Amino acid sequence: AGAHWMHGGEANQFWEWAKPRYPDLKYSVDTVENIHAVTAEGIKGPEFREENFQVFADAWEKFSTENPDKDISLAELQNKYIGTENSKAFADFMAQCWMGATGPDKISCTDYFSDPNGPGGVQVKGGNQQIIDRMAKEALEAGVTIKTGVRITDVMQTKSGYQLSDSEGGQYSAAHVAMSVPLAVLKKGLINFDPPLSPDTQKQMDGIGSVPMTKVFLPVKEEFFTKNNIKKDTHIDIAINGQPPAFAHLYSNGTAGITFLMGGDLALRFEKAEMKNQIGALKELMKKIPQLNGVTDYSDGPMFVSDWNTNPLALGAYTAALPGNKRQGVMTENNTRFGGGGSSTLSFIGEGACYSTDGAGGMSSAHMSGKRAAQNIHAKMNPGPKPGPNLDNFYVLD
Repeated sequence: AGAHWMHGGEANQFWEWAKPRYPDLKYSVDTVENIHAVTAEGIKGPEFREENFQVFADAWEKFSTENPDKDISLAELQNKYIGTENSKAFADFMAQCWMGATGPDKISCTDYFSDPNGPGGVQVKGGNQQIIDRMAKEALEAGVTIKTGVRITDVMQTKSGYQLSDSEGGQYSAAHVAMSVPLAVLKKGLINFDPPLSPDTQKQMDGIGSVPMTKVFLPVKEEFFTKNNIKKDTHIDIAINGQPPAFAHLYSNGTAGITFLMGGDLALRFEKAEMKNQIGALKELMKKIPQLNGVTDYSDGPMFVSDWNTNPLALGAYTAALPGNKRQGVMTENNTRFGGGGSSTLSFIGEGACYSTDGAGGMSSAHMSGKRAAQNIHAKMNPGPKPGPNLDNFYVLD
């Protein structure tokens, strides 16, 4: 529901794969042309983002020149090289509403500045789920077994690879395993690994934060947008120093509604609040946005609130590298417990598990880590010029 982007637009790696594969998909590109900001100094236009982006980029370049191969938090960069109230509000906004962290002190500048994909991007008409549905259909037709609602609790090395157990008592054997469960679930120890994960893998996981973010979608009648001349894909940054930042996206992809993104403590509090308190908080937030004056008179249904933080199978939104840490390649464990020489593998894939110069974190890294893991598994299953693997015993557990 609401705003959804493949950041990087037409250059997004996953979209470059999906677009020619499913050419009938309808989509638009949010080019981030309609930007406004609510600040302590009043209402601003695109200059709020543009000027602050440049100030922080210049500060990072100066720090990097003075400290080659060193890292610093976004908060330290702001304090040491910039120091204005305006830049502090911007750092809080970007940390919580873009990176999804609890604050700029939890953001690695190396991670932040190495992602070339800015705001906006491709939005598929009807939602990105259409791509997933088509991929699932192709997999089923190829003989892959897909099981949904499966919660894996144990992963144990065996002589032939791995044995996985789920919460309902089901068991699955596999020569290779690729896990894309949220990093927060792994870090909380909700899956038992026997033997425990290697120190290298654990160190990589410890250096990546899984961050709180909540998405709220409010259906609004089309008349409101036409009457108030609100353009498609209008961005509203709420960045007032000393107040929780938030982000609103209006008329996303031409869909009559408003999307709000909240990060940090505000996201946690909002998601856990009772409905009446959520409605009250949302009304107070909308009062700060001039473009939304009178919008409650045009409500077109109940609001949708994500459960990313309270859902025990998610425990957060996406990830951000902590200061002093850097995402590495795909995290892979080799099964050597029984002297197998690593012929069986356990790979961790997803946006938190991989570093990519085409996008640190986010969809491009998720796509790249999955592709790398699949290529590695395929090579081990098919050494030399042989036909593709038999998919009769290939499972997707979701």
